[in-house]
Amino acid sequence: MATSHPLPGPNDGNLETFSVVWLDAAINDTKFINAQRRIGKSIHYLKTFTKVDDCEKYLKSMHEGDRIVLVVGSSLGRILVPRVHQLRQIWSIYIFCMNKKNEEWVKHFSKIDGVTEELDEVVVLVLSIQDKSRSQRILDQPLALDIFDTRANQGKSSTELNGQFVHSQLLINCLMRMRSTPNDKADFVSFLKKAYAHNESNLTIVREFERDYTPNQALHWYTRPCFLFQILNKALRVQNVDVLYLIRFFIRDVGRQLEEYKLISPITLYRYQLMSKEELDALRNSVGQLISVNSFFSTSRDRDIAFFLLSAAGPSNNDCQKVIFEIHADPRLESIKAFADITSFSAIQNEEEVLMTLGSIFRLVSIRRHDLGWVIQMRLCSENDHDLKPIIDKIKYDVYGDDNARSNAGTYGHVLSLMGKYSEAEKYFNLIRSELCPDDKKLGACYQNLAILAAKKGNHDKSLELEQKALAIKREKLGSDDPHVADVLCNMSGSYYEKGDYKQALETCNNALAIYKRTLGEDDLKIAGCYLNMGSIHEKIGKNIEALEYFHKALSIQEKHLPSDHYSLGQSHQNIGMLQYLLGHSEVSLEHFKKALQTYEKSCASQDINFAYTYYGMGCVYISKKMFSEALMYSNKARDIFLKQLPPSHPSVFAVERNIQHIKRFTK
Repeated sequence: MATSHPLPGPNDGNLETFSVVWLDAAINDTKFINAQRRIGKSIHYLKTFTKVDDCEKYLKSMHEGDRIVLVVGSSLGRILVPRVHQLRQIWSIYIFCMNKKNEEWVKHFSKIDGVTEELDEVVVLVLSIQDKSRSQRILDQPLALDIFDTRANQGKSSTELNGQFVHSQLLINCLMRMRSTPNDKADFVSFLKKAYAHNESNLTIVREFERDYTPNQALHWYTRPCFLFQILNKALRVQNVDVLYLIRFFIRDVGRQLEEYKLISPITLYRYQLMSKEELDALRNSVGQLISVNSFFSTSRDRDIAFFLLSAAGPSNNDCQKVIFEIHADPRLESIKAFADITSFSAIQNEEEVLMTLGSIFRLVSIRRHDLGWVIQMRLCSENDHDLKPIIDKIKYDVYGDDNARSNAGTYGHVLSLMGKYSEAEKYFNLIRSELCPDDKKLGACYQNLAILAAKKGNHDKSLELEQKALAIKREKLGSDDPHVADVLCNMSGSYYEKGDYKQALETCNNALAIYKRTLGEDDLKIAGCYLNMGSIHEKIGKNIEALEYFHKALSIQEKHLPSDHYSLGQSHQNIGMLQYLLGHSEVSLEHFKKALQTYEKSCASQDINFAYTYYGMGCVYISKKMFSEALMYSNKARDIFLKQLPPSHPSVFAVERNIQHIKRFTK
């Protein structure tokens, strides 16, 4: 349908990376308010404080990827600046004082870029950040990177590495596949007008964008020094999924232009960057591994310019390191992501820029010291050239079916659900539902997706209610013997199981299994899903041997059809591990739990509920082995995720809390 519906808004009032924070005891006096209004006409986000402690708390709460210009009165600055100067997010500091001669203390703080006695000069200094070249803004902004580490047992949980890598790739893929709708630009413009309602300079550009933007101007607008570049890159960096959905048409248009004008010969490119010591250390520990850059990646052909601009950035220090990326890219490789020389399209003609597609994957070849800082050598990889390709391809197939299928709000919700963002996913499933006609057969899939989310959040009454709606629609539209009907029945079986109605759960699961066998044969993956449910039900009614047989049947089918790191294999190992624990086979149990973790770490979000159930099971095993330190560690991990994903009254929360109290009694 072509009608527009209200879209979810941003979850953070500061849409851009750069913002201004102003601390002064007299900040609410008329002269200060007038200065703030002048700044507010050009700078999107200005926040004021009168008390040092409040300002310090706010600054420390900001993400280190933000870039804050701090304006502070001299007397309060003497207190605040020593406390916050080391923060990565503090980019520049200006001091407003009554007498410059009394401000010798400022010489000890390198981020103080100006001291002035005039409010007008404060305004000019703050607004000067708008005049920085695009190259300098790129240099100052953090990169959105994910690392895929192929090595085992590296100490850092790979849920922070490989799982993020997978889900960032899925999110980017979904955004790039988005279908066009007539209201895409209008919805985004409406959002911008509300966001910049009090910023006249930005509103002027918004109106120009509304009037003039077309898809073949995407690169021009991307390079233009205005809010668009800032909003897109911050949204990608912090994964603001609501803003990304609104700007999806622009992401798609930039990607299409890069594909249309892509380079066809091998090239070496350069990118200069300021990077925190922690970021650099993470890369130094990942030489030989894969890096995903989760933004459009701006580079230059000119090595000399790159090194010159880096040298002009000032010396490295303990908090901030200067680096050059040296990138070898060969577009002749199969399935390589596009990159293009965008100089002729750029709003800034003197910057010879090669732009690389969002989500490009690189092999980190080496990192070496240089007189100016560090040189990071990378090689652009084919999409076929990484170990996670089978798992990503399988999940893509689960989401899209057809490899060439376009995505919409529903598929976006599906991806967010895989990322563990259940509340956000629910919004987009409801959005696509609101766009469908009452008799559209796709409503069944919407209700089914919402039911799955409700079950993941522990609301099984709501899940059953939604499944009944999905079942009615699918039976009416597809007939009673269709595999999609069996899908709903299989999910309903899980809901009955969670509610403790094991008889109904078993009957419903048998009905689903019969349909699958008649329509899909004996060896389909959906049969495996039914066997998992049957195993869980038999375990609850005390038939552990039968349960174990069902779990092994499921695992046997999955191993034939799925990549070795698919999360469904993890679920089977998790179930077998729990059953082996109940049968008193603790070592076998731990072996399966560890296999489950290995698969989840490569394919699930770090807060996925599957982690919690595996951690809980491992805690149980270690309690039985009287290894209370390990038991407490895994039980606490399980509790942390349960409390984020489930209501406090959920039986799983009670169970893990009971285990923790039991452990503490033995360790007093």
